[in-house]
Amino acid sequence: MEIRSCLASLALCASLCASWTATLHAGDIRWTASYDTALEAAAKDKKVVFVAVNMDGEVANDYLAQKAYHSDTLVALAAETVNVVASRFDHGASDAECKRFGGITCANHQFVEKAVRGTLVQPTKDGQIVAPQHLFLGPDGKILLSVAYYVTEQELAWCFVTALSRVNPETKRAMPEGARPPLRVRMDGVDKAETLKALARPLSKDELRDALKKLKAGFGALEDMDTFGRVLATDDPEAVKYAEREVGTGFVAYTSSMAASLLRTIGRTSPPVFWSAVAPMLESSDREVRAHAAVALEQLGAEESTRAVQKAFSKEKDELVQKELLRALGTTGRGNANALKLLLKYAKAKDAALLRVNALLALGLHADEKEVDLLLRELLVSGAEDEVQAVAMGLAFARQDAFLEAITTAAAREEGVAKEAVDRCIAVLKGGNVDTLADDYERVGKDRLRRERFFGFASTDE
Repeated sequence: MEIRSCLASLALCASLCASWTATLHAGDIRWTASYDTALEAAAKDKKVVFVAVNMDGEVANDYLAQKAYHSDTLVALAAETVNVVASRFDHGASDAECKRFGGITCANHQFVEKAVRGTLVQPTKDGQIVAPQHLFLGPDGKILLSVAYYVTEQELAWCFVTALSRVNPETKRAMPEGARPPLRVRMDGVDKAETLKALARPLSKDELRDALKKLKAGFGALEDMDTFGRVLATDDPEAVKYAEREVGTGFVAYTSSMAASLLRTIGRTSPPVFWSAVAPMLESSDREVRAHAAVALEQLGAEESTRAVQKAFSKEKDELVQKELLRALGTTGRGNANALKLLLKYAKAKDAALLRVNALLALGLHADEKEVDLLLRELLVSGAEDEVQAVAMGLAFARQDAFLEAITTAAAREEGVAKEAVDRCIAVLKGGNVDTLADDYERVGKDRLRRERFFGFASTDE
């Protein structure tokens, strides 16, 4: 009986693996061999150009090349666009079909990489271009939107539909199930030069091995923060493991400013998997460290960190840290019933003004929930000035354009600074960038720590 059960399980596993492999390679995005040809075709047929910048040897790039670009949803959407891929690597003979990106040769995607370098995408301080990176251009070749670094299949689907809708607004397109905007999406351009200068390029497998060897041979992060910063940008289990060890061996015990600097770096550039290196800092005895940890987790947005954030909130006594933890539940707790319950509780807490407005800022990302939808619409009609601003800002950040009419109506009732803030939210929902809301967030949410991943750097930052 046990043997038959095992054999049946093995057969099921084999069937699932075969099914997964078939799905993975069931379709391919049709790549155009030349960047110039893609621009000409888009101009002629009034189409969107999808530009994928993808390099070898890094987890986020590999996920996209090996899985996401083969998904039924993205392949179907890409059938409506003109597509090019940029990579400087060889995947076989230069005159043979590329083994990583079907339908073109490696020479083709290498020429595309040369064409977009320094024009569409700017090199980082070490001369490399950010990868993965995705850009959507209009028929005129101008950038409609872009996303730097890691992006999920569901986020790319949102980008496709948004770009297609902007080029052909008369076409009413429904978002695929689960599609949502990337937290780092940039409309009508790419990340600012000063932002890219501060971003570390992810390491390849070989580079990561050498970097970890170097760090382990010395005094680790304390001795070489530049190398450690590049490790923190690399989506690899070994990189995460090393970061966890740095925290676990007492890195935060040196100085509060060192810990804050580390957390700021992780929040700004690290892939979501680094949440496990950040979460232990929520238990620091230093209030500033706990606040920086919460803000870092908010920017990472890893669903796996939700429980750690909830646990920290249940123990936290400092209101300035509590409000950062509530904001973290906005990005990490989507789809989590307990996170939603906590946010709704404080969104209705009239005796805790600071926590209330921050809960409302966070709830924009949960607006698809019926109870949240009703509450936010009610507050846009009858809420206090700070509540209206917080609701509008949270919805704009989440790009919930279904609320555009309600926010526009609310803006007509506001005056002065409040009206200006709500008007900026309307501009974001109409295709603007969320960094225009940076000062509003800091004013309404009483933010002391800037969310650089979302809003870029303050003008006083170097």
